This record gives sequence, C-alpha cells and structure tokens, in this order.
Amino acid sequence: MTGSDSLEGFLDKWRERWPEWPLVDRFVAPELHRRTVAWFALLQEFDDMLNIAGDPLPANAKLGWWGEELRSWAGQRSRHPLGRVLEPVRAPWGQLAEALPDLIEARDAIADPEQARRSLQRLAAAVAAVEAALFDAPLSPEAGDAVLTQMLAQRMQDLGGAAVPAGSGGERE
Repeated sequence: MTGSDSLEGFLDKWRERWPEWPLVDRFVAPELHRRTVAWFALLQEFDDMLNIAGDPLPANAKLGWWGEELRSWAGQRSRHPLGRVLEPVRAPWGQLAEALPDLIEARDAIADPEQARRSLQRLAAAVAAVEAALFDAPLSPEAGDAVLTQMLAQRMQDLGGAAVPAGSGGERE
C-alpha cells in the first residue's frame, strides 16, 4: 500500500462514520477539504481512545505513540499518513501531545459534571489552538469550551449512561 493509499484509508474510515459529510463539505473552501477531513480523522482517533470499551492497554499504547508523533510534527517530521497533510502547518502540536494523557484520566468514573469538564479541559484547549492554526483563524476564548462540549457530547453518544457523571442525576444513579 502506498502512502497515498494509506492516507485515503484513514480518510475513508472517517467518512464511513460521518456519511453526512458530503452535504457539509460544500461549505468548506475547496483548498481546505483534504486538511479538514484529515483533522477530523485525527480527532476521531482521539475520540476512539477516550471512548474505549474493554481493555484500555492498546488505546493507552496508541496514545503514547500519538504523543511521540505529534511532537515530531512540531519538528516538521511525520510518520503517519495524516501527518503528511497536517504537519506542514505550523501549529502547537507539542501542546496537543502534552494533553493527550488526559484522555486516560477522563475515562475514569466521573463524580460530577465539573470533574468531567476539568478532565478534558486542557485537551480541548489544545485542540482549539491547533484548529485555529490549521484554519488560519483567531483563537477565540470560547473555542476550548466549544470543543470540550463536543467531546463530552461525543462521549455520551458513544458510551450512553456509562459517560454520565455519578452525581448528575443521570442513568448511573
């Protein structure tokens, strides 16, 4: 499989999970299509590592690998096919790498909604900062909160009641 085939495999994996994308991509500037889908595919990898069912060891190893990979992107080196699209953009990849271990803590049983937000706050801020760089947009103070809300909503969609904080009156009680 060539590098191009490998990249297309990752992008296609994301497209399979988001079949409505063709309806939305017309609102993305044509020159940003590939970068946008690559970014969403990378974020999906992180969501998968957060919302794991079963043994977390493989996901934890993958997180460690992604941390190394993102640090290398800061030096304009990439091994992963998604990096060939994303790494040329000067973005705070190191900040994102440093926040990835927060996904492990965020998987633990959460006592209340504030703890759920705190556990992913640093990662959400890093995602927002990278996104601002990738799409040449100013970093708004509210961007991290928007990303955080999306992460928690995705967690709820993927895990259902298991993602509800114990003290929030949800399905766990």
